[in-house]
Amino acid sequence: MFRIILLAFLLTHLVSLAAQDQKFSTEINEVKIYLQGAEIIRSKTLNLNAGTHQLVFTGLSPVINPKSVQVTASGDATILSISSKSNVLEAVEENAKMTALKDSIELVEVALQDINDQKYVLENERKVIENNKAFNSNVDAVDLAKLQTTTDYYRTRLLEIQRAISKLNREGKEQNKSLERLRQQQQEENFFRRPTSEVEVIVNTKTTLSTSLKLRYIVNQTGWSPIYDLQADNLSEPINLNYRALAFNNTGIDWEEVKIILSTDDPNKSSAKPALRPWVLKDQNSINTYAYNRNQKNSKGRLDLQSSQNMVRPPATYQHDLDPNVHYDKKREQDDFAPQIRFEEIEVSQLSTNFEIEDQYTIPSDSRPYSIEITNYNLNSTYRHYAIPQVERAAYLLSEITGWENLDLIAGPVNIYRGESYVGFSNLNPQSFNDTLDLSLGRDNKVLVIKEKQKEFNKRQFIGINQRADFSYQIKVQNNRDQAISLELVDQVPISNNKEIEVTVKNISGANQIENTGELNWNLTLAPKEEKVYLVEYSIKYPKNVRLLFNRTRTLVTPRYF
Repeated sequence: MFRIILLAFLLTHLVSLAAQDQKFSTEINEVKIYLQGAEIIRSKTLNLNAGTHQLVFTGLSPVINPKSVQVTASGDATILSISSKSNVLEAVEENAKMTALKDSIELVEVALQDINDQKYVLENERKVIENNKAFNSNVDAVDLAKLQTTTDYYRTRLLEIQRAISKLNREGKEQNKSLERLRQQQQEENFFRRPTSEVEVIVNTKTTLSTSLKLRYIVNQTGWSPIYDLQADNLSEPINLNYRALAFNNTGIDWEEVKIILSTDDPNKSSAKPALRPWVLKDQNSINTYAYNRNQKNSKGRLDLQSSQNMVRPPATYQHDLDPNVHYDKKREQDDFAPQIRFEEIEVSQLSTNFEIEDQYTIPSDSRPYSIEITNYNLNSTYRHYAIPQVERAAYLLSEITGWENLDLIAGPVNIYRGESYVGFSNLNPQSFNDTLDLSLGRDNKVLVIKEKQKEFNKRQFIGINQRADFSYQIKVQNNRDQAISLELVDQVPISNNKEIEVTVKNISGANQIENTGELNWNLTLAPKEEKVYLVEYSIKYPKNVRLLFNRTRTLVTPRYF
């Protein structure tokens, strides 16, 4: 029994001696970025002698998912084991930005030292002058000419010294501000310099050979979200949709000039065989998706422009979703310079989509969003105009886009441009539209819409115990474009829910009236430079003792000085 144990010990010891501990660094070949997380692919070609080798991939991200690590070897090399660990003694290498910051800090510190040296000399010179400017009181007679010359010198030189010191103080103040900014940036960069990870692989080869090792692993603290740029240049041309990604990297390792793949797949899905779940149909309005608010959708099913106050923000405003397995100073997470990261749920197609990006990209590990061009589409669009002069003296240009449903789009914000002008932004949610995607492209200044009160036809008179108010409005629309347009013109007449208040509509110029709302609709076609005029006339009869508010009002904020 003792011999067996001794033999096993000797064999284990011999294998350990045969194993050749070899550490090496690798370049990233490819990064597949998921909506949350990323897969990193590295490779290394090694010449190995026959025997067992202990190979270590060094300088890896500290946020590796250990369960995701895979290593393959080409040729007759056999992988015996794989393990990963954190190397707390080795931090991420200092990048060019960190080196430049250190150099800048040293230059500012040298400049500050030079300022302090000059101030020291000037202040000591001032002390010498002040200690020697008094005349000897034992001298009976004073040479007035000499006194005048001496005092002139003291005054001139002391003023020069004081001005020089004041100038140096100002320069020193500016240099200290620069130093503070540089050190703040250095702190920010140091925040992302964490201990690296290592992957250890035991490989056995029966003969001397060259083998290619490929390392794959999943990292957290990274992801991407979609953003769109929609541009309409001419009403007779297709609309252009530029599909981009905003990707961030907080993995602790810079990605420099790497191949990028963007994916809507789930990197953490189970390796067990898939199973079908019940497919329950939902009302589109009940879908809770990213970058979409039902209140933003108007009664016509159109997405309108939003103000910047309601803007759905890109990954720069995410909050950190830190891996609890990563060990570093948690207090640094709260520092002001740490960008905030927030993840939100979105609805995506059951079938995953991968976008292979043609150009290589550099994405530093600084948690900031970096734009990646995905693809560009030219989409067929028809245009129409929409105006409510009761609310605003402007016509809005609307685009009805077809052919978008087969483009693998994901819910996200869209920047809207008309020509070279930025119009505003909206939110695009493919799950909330049918075959046609309607977008508002903002005001069209080439279409004039004016509603004015016809004063000579507006009057009030008493009729028995009642009084009657007559109203007449003129709506003028003019197409100043060089091509014909279609315009949906909307106005309204008041309605009453009080039997003592009676509304009589006299003239609506052929509009379609919705009785229960008082809404008026005209569907117009205007030739180039054509102008049309419509009248809206009605009267309101009500008791004398009733005070009606005839003018619609709105609320704004204004400065108040007294």
